[in-house]
Amino acid sequence: MKIFRYLLIIVFVLAAFEACKEEDRYQISSKDNTVPPRPVIDSVRPLNGGARVFFQAPKDTRVLQTVAEYTASNGKTFTYNASYFKDSLDVYGFANTENHTFYMYAESRSGVKSVKVPVTVKPKIPSIKLVQESMRLGPGFGALYVEWINKLKHTVNVFVDLEFRANGEQKNPRLVYSSNRDSLRQFVRDLNLLPGEPIKMKIYVGDVYGNLTPPKDTVITLLEDMAIPKIGVWKLPKTGDFIGGIPMMHGTYLEGSNSYLIDGIIDRAQGMFNFCHTMDKGRIGLEFFDFPVNKVPVPNKNQWNLMIDLGDYYELSRIVTHQRHSMTDDNLRGQLYRDENVGYYAVYYLDENDPAGIESEIHGEKVKGVWVQIMEYKIPVPIGIQPVEYPRLGLLGDEAYMKPVTPGFTPPTRWFRYEARNAFGPFTNGIPAYTNINNNNLSEVTLYGRLPVKK
Repeated sequence: MKIFRYLLIIVFVLAAFEACKEEDRYQISSKDNTVPPRPVIDSVRPLNGGARVFFQAPKDTRVLQTVAEYTASNGKTFTYNASYFKDSLDVYGFANTENHTFYMYAESRSGVKSVKVPVTVKPKIPSIKLVQESMRLGPGFGALYVEWINKLKHTVNVFVDLEFRANGEQKNPRLVYSSNRDSLRQFVRDLNLLPGEPIKMKIYVGDVYGNLTPPKDTVITLLEDMAIPKIGVWKLPKTGDFIGGIPMMHGTYLEGSNSYLIDGIIDRAQGMFNFCHTMDKGRIGLEFFDFPVNKVPVPNKNQWNLMIDLGDYYELSRIVTHQRHSMTDDNLRGQLYRDENVGYYAVYYLDENDPAGIESEIHGEKVKGVWVQIMEYKIPVPIGIQPVEYPRLGLLGDEAYMKPVTPGFTPPTRWFRYEARNAFGPFTNGIPAYTNINNNNLSEVTLYGRLPVKK
């Protein structure tokens, strides 16, 4: 124990000694005009759009920092500094892989600079060039998308100049995005183009140092689809009917009804009650009901399945879902993007050509097939908006593409399945989002697509 105390005393004495040395360094007069020695450059390592310089700082107590200074092509000067105790620093701002020269110097506490030392480097490909090379631009349904990869996570500014005709007028909007995320995808919607109208685009990528890439030109034409007619056309199986080994939900609990999901009416007012409500038993997995053993069970008891007979065969393109609102006068948001609304779901089409299909009888008709998953989706929760904005977003609905990576169409199908997996939240520390099993509510489902293309 005594040995430990002695060691502790020694540590305190050494710390106090070093603190005194540092205090002596800070006591140097700010009126000292002595020029400090210059730093000695050991080596230079090229970086993407920059360089890492290893150096020896002057052994002079008057030196505060070592500084690198670079003047960009736009005439603006940028400085990068390393404290007295550092032996390296990074310099950025180079727009290409040609030789670039910048200058390094030591600076005293009184602001006096040493002689500048020139440093030349041939940097690697800058971030803005890598981002531009990674960019993908493509057509969506009534929209276009721009996406890119930014592995270095440097802040980049993406400029997209559009040129097209809409409503008989020439349009030339510019879109601007700024991000340091490793990847990003942005959709541009509501362009109001005529079918087949081309869009010309020029894409530039800039950085915070004023560098800008040459434009990348492309021309695209948006994809076309339509809202699939549902009022008086779509049919729902009865609760507990099996299709492809999966049971139809029971959503007619409390104020809810399965029929509300396809009636074209969106729940958006106090006391409106236009939504389904499953409660626990509405999910009708085998853990709740003793169905025959030859049936395929729902894998998770909190999941429930809405299955729809579309009335014809369609190639599906996207889905728009609407949540239960249930607002009150003092709560404009209501249940939107929280509570019992479904936030995580998957969708399927029935492959009737698969010989492994399970046969059942729906509305007096034999139905046989295997469900094939199209995609799964987690509805983003709006962040940083006012309560009054939630009703507007709820009325618009939440759109998802059947083919999220490259927008397109599914194979033709007559039967569609919506699998509700989880509700929103809980959004608390340590608990993953979209794991709430109280996913009881949904207001409306709308599908887009087209009749099968004749070959």
